[in-house]
Amino acid sequence: MKTVLKEGKGIYTEKKSEFIAFVKRADSFEEIKTFIEKLKKEYKDARHICYACKTPDGIRQYDDKEPQKTAGAPIMKIIETKELENVVIAVVRYFGGIKLGAANLSAAYAKAAAIAVENAELCNLTLCKVLEIVLSLKDGAAFKKAVLKGNGKILKEVYNSSAIFTVAEKDGDSTISDMLKNFNVAVTDCGREWINF
Repeated sequence: MKTVLKEGKGIYTEKKSEFIAFVKRADSFEEIKTFIEKLKKEYKDARHICYACKTPDGIRQYDDKEPQKTAGAPIMKIIETKELENVVIAVVRYFGGIKLGAANLSAAYAKAAAIAVENAELCNLTLCKVLEIVLSLKDGAAFKKAVLKGNGKILKEVYNSSAIFTVAEKDGDSTISDMLKNFNVAVTDCGREWINF
């Protein structure tokens, strides 16, 4: 599985209609809502802003008044073909005055989306066990150093009366779990997530 590390943009023109596509990482529907609202403000004179997304919250396709399944579905096909997760692709359409027909319209949305993905930087996602670890401040620095040297990834760190780390450990790997035996810690298993390592 892959996701977007660096956003991509693609422009495709078909019979004077311009399709401007954007691809970015998105981990929730809330993030996507904010992203689409931003596009609506920036491209307020556009005829349509269609999108498809795949996140831990689920899958969505939106045609924004285009004929049914001519925008969101072909965009989703690009997401599936490229095996992307935690992603949204939105395509802004400026109507050029010539009707394209369903087949050409679907193809134009797909081509714009594919160009955006080609222009993005992608990275692999790895299924990981996510742990929240609470250590003494004294042990925090040593633990952080050990994680950074090993196979784990620190997702978040907070320091107050103790050092609190949220870390990811590749599924099936026990490097961090084994390391925790050397520290006096409280550990909470937060479940599993797709993480880019």
